Amino acid sequence: TPNFQTVKIKGYSRSREFKFPDYDDKDTDLKMADYRSTLYWNPTVIIDTTSGTMSVSFFASDLQGKYRIVAEGVTQNGEPIRSVYFLDVDNN
Repeated sequence: TPNFQTVKIKGYSRSREFKFPDYDDKDTDLKMADYRSTLYWNPTVIIDTTSGTMSVSFFASDLQGKYRIVAEGVTQNGEPIRSVYFLDVDNN
């Protein structure tokens, strides 16, 4: 309608499906090196309202070392939340 102004914000886009190798799939090439810098991303993780917990599962890359896990979100009340955790991964 003529009473509204449309504004396009640069840098914003709808989320796309995050692509990652599925090592449970027999057609995945297990010999191909995996050096991904982002191992898992999901914009719609839902927390169980009864327990207040959630879980995700993903494959690590072929690089051993310290990984930084960042969880960010918004509460039901619209409050932003963020947590950072470090995880050591080795080839053993």
